[in-house]
Amino acid sequence: MIEVEIESDIFESVVNNFTYPAFTWIEYSNYLNNTLELGNLTIVEEDDDELYISIDMSNSSKVETDLTRQYEKINISLNDIFDNNFTAGNSVTLNFTIEYSYKGSQYEKYENLTILIESED
Repeated sequence: MIEVEIESDIFESVVNNFTYPAFTWIEYSNYLNNTLELGNLTIVEEDDDELYISIDMSNSSKVETDLTRQYEKINISLNDIFDNNFTAGNSVTLNFTIEYSYKGSQYEKYENLTILIESED
């Protein structure tokens, strides 16, 4: 299957005084070998349409985890996403887009994630 997935370990809710390193990765079938070419991964903050990150994934390092999947990891800073404003009730929606091609055909995959800051009480 010629499918690319955008995955992350970013929680949908975080405690207002706790920060942690979060990752986003691109997952696709290892059986595609070198026929699938990754392009740009962009993450945009939906509320103000601000570009958070844009990375050309074509030269990213690959980590083979099993016989069928590969991952490409990017470090995400929640402090940057929330502009260091960890106030309970704040939320942000991130729009993820990955461009890729397979045998000359161009594709895009979209994912959204809303993160809510909760009080530690």
